[in-house]
Amino acid sequence: MIDDELAAALDGFRQKLKSAKEEIGAAVPYRNRLEALLACMFGQLLLPHGAAALGIPSALIPRLQDNLDTGNSYHEPFPAFTDSLHLDVTGADSSRLYHGPEAIEELVISARAFAEQAGLVSAATAESLDVVAGMGTVHLYDSVCRLVIERPGDGVIVPTPTYGFFLPQIERAGGDVIPLSIQDGVRVHPADVAKLIVQSNAHRLAMWRAELRPKLELAKLRWPEEVNWDALGISLQTVQTQQEADSLLAEYVLLLGKQVSKALSPPRVVGFLQINPHVSGLTMSEADVLGIAEILATCEVVAIEDLAYHSMHLSLTDYTVASFLKGPATAYTLVGFSKPYSVAAHRVGVLLTRQPIQPLQRLIESSVGFVSPAVQKAMAAVLGAGKQQLMSYHDNARSNPLEGYAFKRDVLLALIQGQESAVNSENRAKVFGRIERELDALLFGLGVEQQVVSRFMKRGLSDLLRVECVPQAGIFVLVSCRPFLQLRWVQALNLTSSFDFFAWAAFFTGVRSIPEEAMGGLSECHILRLSLSPPVATLVVAAFLVWLAADRFRTILPFQEVDEQQQLR
Repeated sequence: MIDDELAAALDGFRQKLKSAKEEIGAAVPYRNRLEALLACMFGQLLLPHGAAALGIPSALIPRLQDNLDTGNSYHEPFPAFTDSLHLDVTGADSSRLYHGPEAIEELVISARAFAEQAGLVSAATAESLDVVAGMGTVHLYDSVCRLVIERPGDGVIVPTPTYGFFLPQIERAGGDVIPLSIQDGVRVHPADVAKLIVQSNAHRLAMWRAELRPKLELAKLRWPEEVNWDALGISLQTVQTQQEADSLLAEYVLLLGKQVSKALSPPRVVGFLQINPHVSGLTMSEADVLGIAEILATCEVVAIEDLAYHSMHLSLTDYTVASFLKGPATAYTLVGFSKPYSVAAHRVGVLLTRQPIQPLQRLIESSVGFVSPAVQKAMAAVLGAGKQQLMSYHDNARSNPLEGYAFKRDVLLALIQGQESAVNSENRAKVFGRIERELDALLFGLGVEQQVVSRFMKRGLSDLLRVECVPQAGIFVLVSCRPFLQLRWVQALNLTSSFDFFAWAAFFTGVRSIPEEAMGGLSECHILRLSLSPPVATLVVAAFLVWLAADRFRTILPFQEVDEQQQLR
């Protein structure tokens, strides 16, 4: 029988979830929707108000800073970065002098050397790369969006699920997000990119035609004598591509300036964003990257690639990340420091490109002025450390026997899949032994019996979640909550999406995740992003609390009655 405390908690949960969905549903476009979503996730759904009603002590609830939604790194910062910063920041010239937006020479040299040794480009290409320093890759990405989006309605293709904080920048620059659902759950097919570019350009051209007349009328009022606007309007209605329209506009209104031409020019697909390795932890093959690059070059679409997890491999074999810098398309490559070198608080990053960088430098100058030379020297110390030193650093982060990312990946897979886990036989005893030891410490605090823990160890979270793919790199595991959504008691609560799972788990257990809705998902969202950053103890506690909450909900009388009614039908 449901008690009064849990009944009150359920009412509170329903009210908060309803309020959150109404707020999110009323928000358009992407920027406002994501901001409303995050406001709910970190506002009314921040605290686990329902945990006490399930008998979960507050001391066992994972900390907000080390929960399963975090993007923080777990390993120690790269020593060369902190050592360089400590030595240089105290110098008088580092503090008193102004600087321009140009990257310092040491950083340019180190970044080019890194691009070659990481396999992003050949030695010959590395020498021709230009380098831009920014306050993190998000800042650099925002600047690229403002550079490539020239007209209202220009679109950037974004394979989803993606990094949600890379969506608002497109609209802030005046463009549109064009989602591309990744086939097979992990792979971007070149043919799908080509098809979406054609469809999106056709749609934008049709919309432009429908809106062209009032734009021409306004231009005619402003410059009545300079252009034969009627003739231009007739000609523009017959164009079949954006490029044809641009040619006509150049012929008619060139003397009026670029701004007039851009105001009348039809919007189009201008960018393609790719995170590689993907949020799923899988990397794109060089064949796929080059295949997409050829399409982008043909269609005059810019490649924007984020290599935030470029060095964070989870396998024993060394590998390189395929880069658009090798292909024929215009490419802007973001090299992050926050996750691979564990320096997120310093907000640093570099951009590599073969394109002229003066326009980007102006955007850097108008946003942050310049990046501190002391910080740039610290970045140079990292990228110039040499391949062996960098590999050793990342190998230590991966292979630490107690808290390494590869070990924590296996622990999380075992927690989700139970005894059916794909954890290899070599690590199996170690992984399950560690989980059992962490669970033993929980028994007293939760007051649960050993047989309950045994049931959890056997099935894990497999009745609630399904692993989408085993990551090869990065610090995340993507899972599907479709098994959870198919449970009768879940349907009785009218929970239908990954955001609903997030809300339920956060409210009743304090365990947080990133729902697909925050990663660019539009409909039928069922994916959740879980982090490998927290300590192993936190991963175990989080998984067990979610399982325990679901088990207790399953046994509540009103939901049992719903089960019986559905069975009778």
